[in-house]
Formats: sequence, C-alpha cells, structure tokens
Amino acid sequence: YSEGRCHCPLDNKVLTENDMFPDSCVEREILQLRVKCPNYTLGCSRMVDLNYVEHHTQGCDFQPVICPNECAATVLQKELEQHLIAECILRLTKCQLCDHPYAFNQEQ
Repeated sequence: YSEGRCHCPLDNKVLTENDMFPDSCVEREILQLRVKCPNYTLGCSRMVDLNYVEHHTQGCDFQPVICPNECAATVLQKELEQHLIAECILRLTKCQLCDHPYAFNQEQ
C-alpha cells in the first residue's frame, strides 16, 4: 500500500475497489477457531468456537451479572439465585406480623 493505492502481492498490479472482495473462506476458518470463554479468569474452563462465544457467555455460569433488584451488586450468574434469596439488601421479605412485603434493608 503506497500513496493511497493497493497493489497485488503477486504481480504488484494496482488494484481497484472493484478488484477486491471479502474473503468469506478465511472468515469461516477464523470463526471456527476454538477459544477460551471470556470468563476463563473467573473459573469457566469451556473452549468454544469463536462464532459461538456470544451465545455461550449469555448462559455461562461464570458470566458477571448485575442484580435485577438494583442493589449495585455484581455476581456470577451461578450465584445470582443465592444472592437474590439470601444476600441482596433489596430482596423482598414479608413482615412476620402482617405478611406485608418490604425490602430487607428497610426492616423495622
């Protein structure tokens, strides 16, 4: 590439935009490469095809998720249920006297 022109690597002819096209063969090969889950450092040991990474992380037990109760906690997907049941300060609990629901951090 020089002076804004692309040259063929085989015969050094100047290439125009019409001479170029996306190489889907190489793209397919790349997308089939096996890679570690992005959550590897958090404990996931899965190896997945590059084109499957996004799908895998959506259901990965080690994917960090934000508490849906908006308590500001970020926990691993596999720990979310326990967090919502026993740890979240904004989890709903019921008054033992009247059965009225209230946020755990507003206990009276």
